[in-house]
Amino acid sequence: MAKRFVTWLLLFIGITFILQSFQGPIEEDGDKDDIVLTTSESSYSPGEDIVISIQNNLDQTLQIPSDCPSEPLQVERYENGVWELQSSDEGLYVACGNETSDQPVFVQQPEFITLSAQSVTEVDYDPWKSQLFSEFGQYRVTLTTQIGDVEKTFYAEFEVEERGFFSSIAYHVFFRPIYNLMMFLTSIMPGYRFGLAIIAMTILIRLILLAPNQKALKAQQSMMKIQPELEEIKKKYAGNQEKIAQETMLIWKKHKVNPVGGCLPLLLQLPILIALFYVVRSGFTPYQGYILYTFLETVDLAKVSTDFFGIIDLQDVSIFWLPVIVGLLQFTQLKLSFARRKKSKHGKEVIDVGDKKKEPQAQDPMQMMSKSMMYFMPVMIGLMVASLPSGVGIYMMVSTLFGIVQQYVVNKAN
Repeated sequence: MAKRFVTWLLLFIGITFILQSFQGPIEEDGDKDDIVLTTSESSYSPGEDIVISIQNNLDQTLQIPSDCPSEPLQVERYENGVWELQSSDEGLYVACGNETSDQPVFVQQPEFITLSAQSVTEVDYDPWKSQLFSEFGQYRVTLTTQIGDVEKTFYAEFEVEERGFFSSIAYHVFFRPIYNLMMFLTSIMPGYRFGLAIIAMTILIRLILLAPNQKALKAQQSMMKIQPELEEIKKKYAGNQEKIAQETMLIWKKHKVNPVGGCLPLLLQLPILIALFYVVRSGFTPYQGYILYTFLETVDLAKVSTDFFGIIDLQDVSIFWLPVIVGLLQFTQLKLSFARRKKSKHGKEVIDVGDKKKEPQAQDPMQMMSKSMMYFMPVMIGLMVASLPSGVGIYMMVSTLFGIVQQYVVNKAN
């Protein structure tokens, strides 16, 4: 049980670190005394959002023509030793100036990009990225303007490169399938509600993993049943670790128990949990259409609603009610998982969850570890939920509720 506790601890700490987003190094080009163009990253994967930050270090306001609905600033790609001009006919869901449209508008692009004195202005290329940055290679965004009597050009360079081996596996095996599943489920939900799609996907995944989860829970119950025998071996062969290990293996073999079997369902769900985090974080604008499979291209991403019944936006972080609920549910599930069956005075089996006082005696390590885990794990998971988008928290809440029901059924049957 100690090994399992350490495994859970390391896994959840690992998730917290993996799911955090970090900004990469900022590349700076141009004349620092006048204007500086920078990108948030030095390199991007296909489809990533590219934002150009324009820092105006002058004491005067500049206005740069935006060329709407085409890309705001000139884009070039380095090819065959020269910089080739790239262009897009029109940005997706872009409105120019003060024009209005019956169609959804995600970017209201002014006729001029205004660079206020001593300030930073951001230009988002999301509406044009599928046309401008679809090929691998070196790119640069250039800004040419008149400063005094001199025309000057400033630029920011970056690279669009192919995903690495592991990144490619994560994208094609986990992220993209989960994204498409979520968009399909969302498209068949009333009002394109993403929250309902998360609930449906969670139940679907738990049903798929029902058999391995059932096996893992039974293995956990078996481990608890043989714990007294393991404690006897430790007392009998105290100091002889080799003999303890041999006898322990014999007991596991005798009772057909796999000590790591209970961790398998958790490991199976980790990639799904991580992929869901990136699905929620990536957003649901039409600019993500390149992620959809061909047979789902008719799904209108502009209609996706991340509002969860007026309580919270699933892309926002909930630091109050959702972490508390998930923590309490985790506590309930752990309390049930550590429950033991014993004979009552009337000969009937009852479930002992460790609440009743025992005769004054030393607690065995198994009980001490179980009690520590029962209180520590819910707090740790609650803190993790408080740092993630609420959509991930909803997944964990529904998944834990399902797990509580399944654990109760297993406890009743054994």
